[in-house]
Amino acid sequence: MGNFPDGITAAIGALGQILMAGAAVAGAVAAYMGLNTWKHQSRYDRDSGLARRLLLSLYRYREAIIALRSPFIFSSEAPERMTEEDKWSHGDKNRFLSNARVYERRWKSVASTRSELHAVLLEADATWGSELRNRFNRLFDLQAELNIEVSNSLDASDPALPEFQRRSAQEALRKSRTVMYELSSERDEFSREFGSVVKEIEDFLRPKVDAKS
Repeated sequence: MGNFPDGITAAIGALGQILMAGAAVAGAVAAYMGLNTWKHQSRYDRDSGLARRLLLSLYRYREAIIALRSPFIFSSEAPERMTEEDKWSHGDKNRFLSNARVYERRWKSVASTRSELHAVLLEADATWGSELRNRFNRLFDLQAELNIEVSNSLDASDPALPEFQRRSAQEALRKSRTVMYELSSERDEFSREFGSVVKEIEDFLRPKVDAKS
């Protein structure tokens, strides 16, 4: 190398190799840090998006449950068409048919929102494990209790059923707590329990929605 003595030339060569190795190490470190940053951002985007979708599905499901329990029947819920037999029905049968159709529509809304929720919850199971699923199962248990009471209430007032079956449904209603209708806040155990579980789910999901990348 030029007119440098052999010792200096060797030293310069060694220094060059060290610098090249250092540059390679620095590049590897930078690439590793960049990969970690990308992974962190990707995980944040995934968790945030999933948590937001799950919250929206939860709120739609909650609203459907609230609508189902409303003690009021609005004109928009009245059957659009009645059969000729229905038109000539009177008294208990007419009231039963009207109520049954209202609750059929309300249950369809609950079933639709729960189906949507179930699809997102499967993704949450794969991402976060069973911790969140266990909370949702408590909501579904409350829905099952509500379903039983609505069914018993309709059976108890269905004039087409045998007397013994109506009495059996009435007895079941007497033995169970009242969950079919939304009550005043201090008396409505169902709403308090449902709301408490919703709050637990919100506490789990909110930090994922609001987290900074």
